[in-house]
Amino acid sequence: MSRLPGVLFRLVLGLFLGGAPIAALPATGHATSHAGTRDGERREAEPVRFAVLAGLPAGDDESPRMHRLQEAFDQERPDFLIQLGPLQGRRTACSDNALYARKLVLDTLPLPVILVPDESLWAECPRVRGRTTDPLEQLERVREIFYAEDASLGQQQIELMRQSEQARFRSYRENVRWMRGNVMFVGLHLSGNNNNYRNEAGRNREFEDRREANRQWLARAFFLARQSRMAAVVIATHADPEFGNKWEGKSGPNLLDGLVSQKKRDGYLEFKRQLRELTLEFGGPVLLVHTVDDSRTNQPMLDHPLRDRQGKTVGMFTRIGVPAGRLWTPVSIGSDGTAALGDTSPQPARKGPRR
Repeated sequence: MSRLPGVLFRLVLGLFLGGAPIAALPATGHATSHAGTRDGERREAEPVRFAVLAGLPAGDDESPRMHRLQEAFDQERPDFLIQLGPLQGRRTACSDNALYARKLVLDTLPLPVILVPDESLWAECPRVRGRTTDPLEQLERVREIFYAEDASLGQQQIELMRQSEQARFRSYRENVRWMRGNVMFVGLHLSGNNNNYRNEAGRNREFEDRREANRQWLARAFFLARQSRMAAVVIATHADPEFGNKWEGKSGPNLLDGLVSQKKRDGYLEFKRQLRELTLEFGGPVLLVHTVDDSRTNQPMLDHPLRDRQGKTVGMFTRIGVPAGRLWTPVSIGSDGTAALGDTSPQPARKGPRR
């Protein structure tokens, strides 16, 4: 698809975007994510450059921000953009018109856009047209509007493999994967409201079904990455899975979790356990990118929060937390799988356990 003129790009985005100014580019800091080698050589390829957006807030004065955003696209020239959400404020009506308006914004961006959904689009929708929006019905509308095609959003499109290709998981069109160079990318639906785990008695149907879909989708992606000898795996989610809540020492999940008011059921526990096992088995760099709710800074957070069963840091795993509302974070993955923010050079790789 041909690129729209810059004037039209700014005009359309100017109708819907706004909020805090875009942070100065390039972002500072660097990440490392390297590990012991697996058997055989990994695939070599050119570095992969992509950008992360973590919000499309509403506002009035658009011209300076849109100009800086256009400059960012032109200067950085990323291969694609990952939109982590949120696309709207919590008070914005989740009507079809609102959803289509935000899809138009994403489709106007001059590069491929992969949207990772967040809870503000469906689980936390306010009242619409005098009635209470049913979260599951709203989720289906989000899937129909944003994920109708087997391709990305944006003016330029790339093909995506959707989990809905599997008959058992026909509904989960938002879970995707794609390859760029020697890197496997995975988009996974983790909801920011404790993964939509409900404390009420009875079965958490939406949570449990999506948890199983995510488990199988992530396992499949890592299997293919090993089979194809990918240099790295990048996982994009909206939610912060809360690595710092001492999950490593927790037992369970227990049937009483969520029923006892003093005990919060960790909605991300199974995801973190699987992520740890898959990372160690993969034996190469793994990068998780997600939003963080931190009003103290507008800078991306970069650390190595994953620990093995003995409590030791898994050096091959890197997390980049992007503050909600930050409209531009460039990331690059080197040919050896090392990750860096912006144009900075990665540090010497940390050594992981040899496999």
